[in-house]
Amino acid sequence: MRDIWIPELTHPRISTNEPEIGDIHRRAKVKLDKILAEHQPQPLEETVQYELTKILTSAEQELGI
Repeated sequence: MRDIWIPELTHPRISTNEPEIGDIHRRAKVKLDKILAEHQPQPLEETVQYELTKILTSAEQELGI
């Protein structure tokens, strides 16, 4: 539990500058939306991309996709 505990979701700080966001489900949704809108992942290294492509191609051939 310590590894996944996100205190700002379970125990938000009350600030007079920010409006109330709501219950934990709403706070989690707001956080998720922010991450999805702002996160810029680093591209995988070319060797990793190549290996993943090989794995996917092999799986597709095996499954007949």
